[in-house]
Amino acid sequence: MGVLQQIKRRIPEIVADEGMQRNLEATTAIFAGLKLEADVIQQVMRSRAMQESTFYQAMIKEALQEGRQEGRREGRLSLLRKIVPLLQGWGMPLEPILKVAGVTLEELKLEEEATPEDGRGLPEDRAD
Repeated sequence: MGVLQQIKRRIPEIVADEGMQRNLEATTAIFAGLKLEADVIQQVMRSRAMQESTFYQAMIKEALQEGRQEGRREGRLSLLRKIVPLLQGWGMPLEPILKVAGVTLEELKLEEEATPEDGRGLPEDRAD
């Protein structure tokens, strides 16, 4: 932690540009993560300047985008887990719906096994 504190103090001595200082703080925090725990890094590096870093903002934006994509996929899977058994019971073809959702029946079954919502699995494919 001492070295990290020294680096943080030295950044303004090395670089005059505040934008570059913010980027260096963010980059330093990332590299520190290879050896230190996140809470230690936050204690030392947490600053408004780092949060305003273009690099830090780009990382946050990317993480949020990935989270949204994951959330949308989980939402689709949850909905499909509810309607696929109904559609199968009615003898309706599933392929067009699954294709639009970007999911295969196998993926849906694998996801169901990995994260059961209510203990019920998907019914087996019907052989009509």
